[in-house]
Amino acid sequence: MHKFKRPEEPQCLIDARAKKETWETFRKAELTECLHRAQDGCCAYCDMKLKRDEKGRLKAHIEHLSRRCENRTGVFDWENLFLSCEHSESCGKYKDKQYKKLQNGAPVNVENIVDPSKEEPLDYFRYTVLGRVAIND
Repeated sequence: MHKFKRPEEPQCLIDARAKKETWETFRKAELTECLHRAQDGCCAYCDMKLKRDEKGRLKAHIEHLSRRCENRTGVFDWENLFLSCEHSESCGKYKDKQYKKLQNGAPVNVENIVDPSKEEPLDYFRYTVLGRVAIND
């Protein structure tokens, strides 16, 4: 995870809110590419370079820091959106799976999640020689 500077909000999000689109019908390609550039082509969580499939599509998904099911007003909120890799045992998909298990259905407290567009992850984590992440004391 590394800190990145979030650029100005893309027009596609402004338009989606104005049209009162739903996430399911929203065309995500422009937003995905905007997040990809902002995050230097890396997953917001693990910092691994995101790969493309044979058709040129990113093997990634748009991650809502505050989950859509818990924050309906944050669905098209630029500050709430990141690009995450598809690993099921880490990153965005793992975060949601773990919170469902640990919270027993209670809402996720996003205050406990480092936002790499606002905070310096190295203030919270250190990386070991073996590539593991440890919490700073």
